Amino acid sequence: MSAGFKVAGEVFWGTNGAVEAYLEALAGRAVTSFGAADPLSVFLRDECDGFSMGKIVYLDEWLRDALARDRFLELLDAATDQLRRDGTFSEYGREWVSSVVSELRVRIVAADPSHTGDQ
Repeated sequence: MSAGFKVAGEVFWGTNGAVEAYLEALAGRAVTSFGAADPLSVFLRDECDGFSMGKIVYLDEWLRDALARDRFLELLDAATDQLRRDGTFSEYGREWVSSVVSELRVRIVAADPSHTGDQ
């Protein structure tokens, strides 16, 4: 079973382990960057704590405007760098980062998902 991140009605699928690793890296970076009490930090930590097989992480609420998208992209880029640096992923996982996570990033940059009404 796979897990994924959902943005603007589209799910960006990955293995459970890959998505969970990203969530953990995102949550850790959010605390470092914005503080433990920041709503995005709390959301990401809650998603980590409640992670289970097949989990879909709904991100639209956290991508409402340009500032929110920039904050999330800062975390996504830092998490990607950290996971690559730490050697977290196999070759297959690195290909997933290069393709699917890159597509997720492009989707966040290109569109304002709050206008879809889909979650």
